[in-house]
Amino acid sequence: PEGTVFVADCGNHRIRQISPDGDVTTLAGSGNSGYKDGHGRHACFYNPCGIAIDYISNDVLYVSDYSNNCVRTVSRSGLVSTLARDLPATAETTLDSPYGIAVHIESLPGGGTENTVFVSSYHSHSLAVISPGGTVTTLAGCGAPRQADGYGASAAFHAPNGLAVDADGVLFVADSGNHCLRRITPDGEVVTIAGDIGCPSLSPSGLNSPCGLCVCHLPGHGPVLLVADRSNSCVRRLPVDALPPPLLAPSTMREDLSSLLDAECADFACGEATFQVEGQMLRAPKALLSARCPHFRAM
Repeated sequence: PEGTVFVADCGNHRIRQISPDGDVTTLAGSGNSGYKDGHGRHACFYNPCGIAIDYISNDVLYVSDYSNNCVRTVSRSGLVSTLARDLPATAETTLDSPYGIAVHIESLPGGGTENTVFVSSYHSHSLAVISPGGTVTTLAGCGAPRQADGYGASAAFHAPNGLAVDADGVLFVADSGNHCLRRITPDGEVVTIAGDIGCPSLSPSGLNSPCGLCVCHLPGHGPVLLVADRSNSCVRRLPVDALPPPLLAPSTMREDLSSLLDAECADFACGEATFQVEGQMLRAPKALLSARCPHFRAM
């Protein structure tokens, strides 16, 4: 919401961030291929391919770490940890070359949120779902490179790539090898919604190796699915019956803390907490740290 762009810099094995004024910095990753959790440049990735942002509850990035067969989390400060991983010594291939990634954030009736992470497994031609506790299961796909609609394991994909999820938890998939787009309901029903299956083309109904997706509300067009149509070298627009994920206003953390230094707050002598915010040291009375800012709720 603050306009920062996050990039999975695959060939450099790093996660980068670009400020609204174009300043590029490395958030995490040493630049060498490997597998290591840690902070900033002490962590290692191996061909990270996709990023999903949880900007509502935890303020973290989910990264599909392609050649490590795992999903990593990266905090705003650059702390890298592993959410789920397929171990080479096991026969499980639920996360076989994870490529696309998306996160659905659901508000709970009693308050709080619950995150579900979706991942496309490029080489096992299936889609995985990761529970909030880190359990990985197959959502859809039989594991064979073909095309079929249906439920769960009766459906089939061919090199699934980019993912996007709407506010209701409906998942959209760029089925790259089948040159089409698929929709998956929360209960696992797979339906083809666009593309001449198996026939790459640049026609009103055709695609050619689609790879990236975004569900959004486009002014003048309503809810649409934006598609990076890779081998056609263009971006396509597909109207969809979807509710785009909610947008948040930019964080007010800096302003919230700065306001506590005003003269009107000088009478609060309840002890102080010191924060470093965007390079500045700010003090705040501890009694006032019930701030509405999501950073505090996450802490």
